[in-house]
Amino acid sequence: MKTKSYRYGKVTCKAISKAVGKGWETTFYFDGKAIFVGNFIHTKEANLWWTFMNREITRFARKYTVGYKFPVSWVSHFLKSHLYKEYYVFLEKLFVGYHREYRKAFNKDFRHFNSTKKHYVAHKAPSLKVA
Repeated sequence: MKTKSYRYGKVTCKAISKAVGKGWETTFYFDGKAIFVGNFIHTKEANLWWTFMNREITRFARKYTVGYKFPVSWVSHFLKSHLYKEYYVFLEKLFVGYHREYRKAFNKDFRHFNSTKKHYVAHKAPSLKVA
């Protein structure tokens, strides 16, 4: 489990990454309320997001400094929106890589299938059935 604490004036914020079941969960708490939760299957992805998320929180705080008269609830909502936007951009980049990887694997298997299917007799071949 990884944790990192932040302060926004008198408000305490905390980022946590922990194993949950067979996956990973990354959560950001703003004044004790979870404003962001991201779930991952692979440790590598969770660690990449953890690093990226903490960098984004720091960048957000530097880029969007507000005075003490801004409502804390508005700032937390703004940060929440920013984190989710960055989270989905991050996931899109991962999914493009997966799409490319699995398309390449399928095409390789398909070429192998086409080159070897003429050597096998197709009668009484087993088929997939819905259970």
